[in-house]
Amino acid sequence: MALQTGAVSLLALGAQGHPTLRDGVHLRWNVDASRGFPPFGFDVFRRRHRHGTPVSLDFTGETPRVLPKLTTFGDTTWHTERYAPELDRVQIAPGTRTVFRPMGSAVDCRFDRTKGLVRRVELDITQWEVTQPNEPAKQLTIWGIAGDERVSSGSITIDHTSHRQVITVAVQGDALEGIQLWSGRYGILAMRWVFVADEADVGWGKPLNPMRIGFPVTAPGYRVRHAHSPDLGNGAQDWLEASDRMRLGLESSAGGLTPLLPPELALRFGPPRFADLRELMRKSLG
Repeated sequence: MALQTGAVSLLALGAQGHPTLRDGVHLRWNVDASRGFPPFGFDVFRRRHRHGTPVSLDFTGETPRVLPKLTTFGDTTWHTERYAPELDRVQIAPGTRTVFRPMGSAVDCRFDRTKGLVRRVELDITQWEVTQPNEPAKQLTIWGIAGDERVSSGSITIDHTSHRQVITVAVQGDALEGIQLWSGRYGILAMRWVFVADEADVGWGKPLNPMRIGFPVTAPGYRVRHAHSPDLGNGAQDWLEASDRMRLGLESSAGGLTPLLPPELALRFGPPRFADLRELMRKSLG
């Protein structure tokens, strides 16, 4: 998983009954080197996903017409380079409704930046691209846009069972400015979007970590203390902290904390080699 900017990413490994790893989900975080490491370290919070309160745009009550290549609906601006989109009446069980139809070229939709960035977009669509059981299913994709780049995507499979039905496709991102979609034999009935700021500060509680997360190192200006701080200058206390962390990682699901670091790990990472690793960490802190 990577955040939209790529500045922070993580790898997740689930373990259960592993001979050396604790049961649970192990996360390995990576930070873009150009961003450096924060002098106060990290806290980790967790909460259940919050859907937020979406803002809606409904096309079904619009008057059918051909639209300009650049047109605005509420807080959204729609743009296409070649063929003008249309508002068209189409048959959808059990009646007819107006839909927004991209015509022959890609369409960009941008949200009003003054209202904030967006984290999720949903489109209610109907399709007449795949109509018969013997026709192959297809993918309908929308892309999340930030600046001039596609940064995320969401897809839905369409087949004859969704012909003239209402189905929903969604895309998510850290900070979307808009969406992009290709033309096709489908129409958009409505769109909903949720702002990044909506419920962003709600429900986090206390940090999961009892102490700030950071390097097992003492360095000028680095404010993250560990259980053996402060180091007396020779790296001994920093090594004790690093050793404790490795022993904690070796705790098995069936037993407790490993009393001693295995000799092969102590030889590989401990003094005198730890001095080089410690210096590398100190340099990375600037």
